[in-house]
Amino acid sequence: MDMRIQSVKTGYRLKQKPCIRSWKLKGENLVKFKREVQEKMNDQEVTWYRLKYSIVETAKNVCGVTRGQKRRERDTWWWSEDVQRAVKNKKEAFKSRQKMRHDASLKARWRTQGIVPNGEGERVG
Repeated sequence: MDMRIQSVKTGYRLKQKPCIRSWKLKGENLVKFKREVQEKMNDQEVTWYRLKYSIVETAKNVCGVTRGQKRRERDTWWWSEDVQRAVKNKKEAFKSRQKMRHDASLKARWRTQGIVPNGEGERVG
């Protein structure tokens, strides 16, 4: 007898990668960043790899790195009422379509297994 078992991941959330806080590259951080990159590039022959590495590492040291958490939902308070209504209608239509597809697939499975649900024709049991 062949038996297949499917594993289903539940509660899986995508995690955002840690990013360099480039928005902090202003004022004295910018001056510090420029100075450190120039110091790293003065003693070496400049290749693209070394340039990229020195820029990225200096930016990480000067600006810092995010923790890589899941992004929050976007703010929608500034949307007009028409846009909010359209988005709400679209979400409701999608949910009802998903439910109909789920119900249809259940009924098809029951038909193939010979099961008749309560309230539809013959009573079970």
